[in-house]
Amino acid sequence: MNLLTTCVLSGALATSFLAGPADPAPAAPTAPAEAGQDEAKKYDDPTWSRVTRIAFHPGKEGAALDIIQNHFRPATVASGGVQPEIYRHATGRFDLTAVWELPEGTDSLDWEVSPQSIAWRKALTEQLGSAEEAEAMVETYQSYVREAESDLVRTLELKPAQAVEASSRR
Repeated sequence: MNLLTTCVLSGALATSFLAGPADPAPAAPTAPAEAGQDEAKKYDDPTWSRVTRIAFHPGKEGAALDIIQNHFRPATVASGGVQPEIYRHATGRFDLTAVWELPEGTDSLDWEVSPQSIAWRKALTEQLGSAEEAEAMVETYQSYVREAESDLVRTLELKPAQAVEASSRR
């Protein structure tokens, strides 16, 4: 895992935890059901992830990454937090995207305050010496965030590719 991945994990975790649980709305069907699709069917072992995109205020990205690297990352490691995949934007309104796989699937969304969030806060408090210092650190980090949004996504289950016969057009 690279340094940026670990750094951003902690900051996005703080943003994600503090934002509260996601409330995904089911997508509306866009096409009529095919023959044989009138029976209920669950996905086979779906993989769910939370995708969080973060934009920092101008000139604050470095300070935010410093907090992430020196405070949030160690708290994440100490609390056994999930490590995300991190993407740095080259275009668009966001600076970073973090993708966390949800090992418990959508069950992890049933928590108002998750055990992992409690463990992360406890680790940050121990690192900084007091709950007040931990809260001040989180508030400082949040003041650097201009915008953040999260989505819940499921891994796409693609059917195996089928050979396509070449056709001649005249």
